[in-house]
Amino acid sequence: MLKIVPDPPLLLHSLEDTLMMAVGYARNAEPVAQQPMLMLPKPLCRF
Repeated sequence: MLKIVPDPPLLLHSLEDTLMMAVGYARNAEPVAQQPMLMLPKPLCRF
């Protein structure tokens, strides 16, 4: 099974390092969150 939550880091990081890791995780999560929206059926326009 795919692990969604990463393991906590073994070493203590500075706040800047932690924020940079969070930005990396957010960038990787963005396309995963957008993909289901792209798969929704398009509504039919009836005028």
